[in-house]
Amino acid sequence: MGFGGRPDHYDAYVEDFSIFQMADGSKVAEFRENPTKTRLGGLRNPTHRSPQQMWSTDRGKQGPVKLFEVWLDYQPDVLKKSGPFYLTIISRPTSNTWYSKTRMGQHRIGQIMKSVGSCLPPESNKKITNHSMRKTVVAKLKNAGQPRHKIIQVTGHARESSLDDYDEVTVSERRE
Repeated sequence: MGFGGRPDHYDAYVEDFSIFQMADGSKVAEFRENPTKTRLGGLRNPTHRSPQQMWSTDRGKQGPVKLFEVWLDYQPDVLKKSGPFYLTIISRPTSNTWYSKTRMGQHRIGQIMKSVGSCLPPESNKKITNHSMRKTVVAKLKNAGQPRHKIIQVTGHARESSLDDYDEVTVSERRE
């Protein structure tokens, strides 16, 4: 979804997401940030002008929308439609509910991404953070030749100048 750092993840709620089917039969998971009094613009305006979307792929059971639906199935029944997006993991679940009704802390959310990085081959030597996902989305869209105004619609940046922080020169560009 192109979320920023831990606060974006921590502030996400299940009701901010919806899943719908397109005319061609594919599914889309959409994130529409609900305004809060502490977000820029107050209760009047949501931060993102256009919805952030995740499209189904041809991977079937492992497509991003399908995995999102499966993840929701493991939530406590009372929190499947509304409540915090990230919930505390039950270490040894005894039922089809894998998460407690308690919100996961920001520190723990940050630790999850670090543990994902430990699954990468040692030679990759990459540091993975919550913000890495957003940076990857921006880089992939730039490499695909997408214009900056479209990239900010996907990532939810407030203005095109915010993308300047993501500009990196590749090795081949340096050689040129």
